[in-house]
Amino acid sequence: MELIRPVLVTGTSTGIGRATVRALAEAGHSVFAAVHRPESLSDLATEHGDVRPIALDVTSSQSIEAARAKIHQQLDGTLLRAVVNNAGVSGAGPMALADLPEVEHVIRVNVVGALAVCQAFLPMLAEPDGRIINIGSGEGFVALPINGAYAVSKHALEALSRVLRLELAPSGRYVSVVVPGATSTPILDQALNRYDELLAETGPVEIYHPQIKGRRRLTERGRGSTGPGRAAQAVGRAVAAKKPKAHYYVGWDARTPAILAKLPTRLGDMALRQAVR
Repeated sequence: MELIRPVLVTGTSTGIGRATVRALAEAGHSVFAAVHRPESLSDLATEHGDVRPIALDVTSSQSIEAARAKIHQQLDGTLLRAVVNNAGVSGAGPMALADLPEVEHVIRVNVVGALAVCQAFLPMLAEPDGRIINIGSGEGFVALPINGAYAVSKHALEALSRVLRLELAPSGRYVSVVVPGATSTPILDQALNRYDELLAETGPVEIYHPQIKGRRRLTERGRGSTGPGRAAQAVGRAVAAKKPKAHYYVGWDARTPAILAKLPTRLGDMALRQAVR
């Protein structure tokens, strides 16, 4: 089967990644859907003949190389239109008590994994007009309490995206960040479960219980938010655009963190503390 404007998307088992695969396939793209368990996408592959599940663990150099070789073979000289880095994990809890291996894992997936994928597939990305699209977060602009590891990783992803955008500009390739607002996805439920675990713990963590409760309330509001489809549509716009924007904000609340980041530090800190009361 001929490949049509092929796109690679990572982290496609659920949520924004899965919705992005569907949206791109419906828009006529050939989609390499990278996921830990390719069989989890069998329904999409059946529904859309040009969805190709690929086993990929962004924390494993061997897995990335195996996926790179397989995709290179299937491309058969065709170049990728886009690489979408969606694979990501959260890491809730007070930073002062954070488990360091867990923090390292969050950064390994959300930042180093994204860079590793970029490095592996950049030689297959169209020049000019190819684009890298990273899925960011409002916490790439401001760091709310009790989700510090995630905020650290998303700040780093913002920096990585900007550096790559500047470095790749001479080749005519683009780098965009899609910034979803509150989005109802499985990762949101995982965060809520983790907050409940922390609230059930005693000992040093108890001093943080008021902030954990506030953060849980803030996160709970996301359950009534839009699903991942709107973020997937934004990815589609970034893939299709003649000249993609640096940022695509999804939802009315997506721009708020970027605005807060421009406030004087003291005012910004006051606003963020108030958000988790």
